[in-house]
Amino acid sequence: MNFQIKVPPPSVPGRFHFAGTPSETSDLEDLQKKHSSHISALLNLATSYGLDNHHDLALPLIDRLILVEANAQERALHLLQLGSFMEQLDVYESALAFYARAHALPQEDTDVWYFLNNNLGYCLNKFKRFKEGELFCREAIRINPGRHNAYKNLAIALEGQDQLAPAVENYLLAVEKNPGDPRAFLHMVDLLDRNPELEEEIPGLRKKVEKCRQAVDLAQNMSRDVQNRKTRRRKNASPAGGKPGIP
Repeated sequence: MNFQIKVPPPSVPGRFHFAGTPSETSDLEDLQKKHSSHISALLNLATSYGLDNHHDLALPLIDRLILVEANAQERALHLLQLGSFMEQLDVYESALAFYARAHALPQEDTDVWYFLNNNLGYCLNKFKRFKEGELFCREAIRINPGRHNAYKNLAIALEGQDQLAPAVENYLLAVEKNPGDPRAFLHMVDLLDRNPELEEEIPGLRKKVEKCRQAVDLAQNMSRDVQNRKTRRRKNASPAGGKPGIP
């Protein structure tokens, strides 16, 4: 499958700037130790550079990681972990760079590759590169049509291309797959509020939306009930004075 996205070319080994910070020095010393320490040090350094959006420094380290780690799927997993961490910190440019680098590796129909495609689509949507994002979301759905994430991100990509009716259909699918995640439902409600004419274009839409609303409400109520029970158990397990018990 030919995705239209620019993947940065491999770096020349050893050609990256070294600033000499204590963190860099410590991590580079780890590179002289055993294999697992190599990988840990490379991941730590790449993470540090990614946080500062220094892709010119992070990507050569990823190239070294690819050389050190013999298993292609482990390399893909490392890149997924790096990208996911960048996402959690809202450093989306770095997340996009790490996910894109993974696509130079051989792809398999696994959960790792589902999330590499899904997350790359999500990041591309963040930069309003909706057409590219659509392709990766569809690939994620192909790998695992049972997960909800990629339907939501595909809907966002389609909405960004003014394909509103298909966007609604994919929001509906996302809620159907996992009503416990309300994000797709909230996106859909916002879209329908701004485009009420879609109710005429999509047969039975009102009933579908109401069914989704009920499913989301039920899932949220169940989640609150579970959390409340956990809280009560923790309180009951604590001794007098409120200090946690010692098992």
